[in-house]
Amino acid sequence: LEKLGTMLNCTYTYKVAELESERESAEVALHAIGAFMPTGGLHTADIAAGAIHITANRSRYVHFSLPYFDTYYRLVIKRPVQEVNMFSFFAPFTGELWALFVLEILLFGACFFVMESPFLNPGMEESDVVEGAVGLFDSVYWALGAVTGMVDKTPKTWGGRIALIGHGWFMMIMLASYTANLASFLTTKSLTPSITNFLDVAQSAGSYKMAVPTGLSHEDFLRGEHEHHGYVFNYDTTSTWEESLALVKDDATVSASFMDEPNVLYYMLYELMGKVSTEEMCKLMVLPGTFRPAGYG
Repeated sequence: LEKLGTMLNCTYTYKVAELESERESAEVALHAIGAFMPTGGLHTADIAAGAIHITANRSRYVHFSLPYFDTYYRLVIKRPVQEVNMFSFFAPFTGELWALFVLEILLFGACFFVMESPFLNPGMEESDVVEGAVGLFDSVYWALGAVTGMVDKTPKTWGGRIALIGHGWFMMIMLASYTANLASFLTTKSLTPSITNFLDVAQSAGSYKMAVPTGLSHEDFLRGEHEHHGYVFNYDTTSTWEESLALVKDDATVSASFMDEPNVLYYMLYELMGKVSTEEMCKLMVLPGTFRPAGYG
């Protein structure tokens, strides 16, 4: 500031708002130049400078310069937690596909019974697949055993042999698909976040709860999105942006927050790194991409 005064050949006095809260610093600076006061109100300064967002609401009370610093919002969400339970092995296939799988085994067992049963084929003396009065259950059991490769019997008829080839081909495809989907489900899929951008939050009609600092431009932005696009937001307010990010990390009911990109990077690199465990740091995820350009004036 002193060098700027020398370059402009002017003198001025300035006061630094020695407050830790960005919100309080911005409010003190704006009130000092008479913002939010009736026309003709007293003020103690002519210019306010700092990390003050240029917003439509503030522009009704003060004149902003051209932005001297441009930034964007970044969305910070709670990192999804991998959940594995005793029924996770059913997850790779949908309920409809599991029903089709069971239906194919039953139909193949019935078909095999018709083709291989000595009771229905007078010319067949005995069958290696269908035996005794419980032949239908025996054929279904054999069809189910083919899933694990336990083919311990040989069909006698050509129809049974052709049916066995079709059944074996179907089982091979099902087993290969199941193995690949199970590996994907237990690794990548379970760690994919349900929120991928701000539009997911906006279109959720309040299903995702956010935390935002009060007194800054975040609430103005959310109100503007509601007035212009009809989006409904569910959010709690905190005194500082650090507290908002801490809520996302520690409060199970809060899913996301958004901050200026420099603030997000500072918080992740300096506020968390070296101060908390790696497990605590990994509770937050900074999504790629930015939204809502903002300027400091």
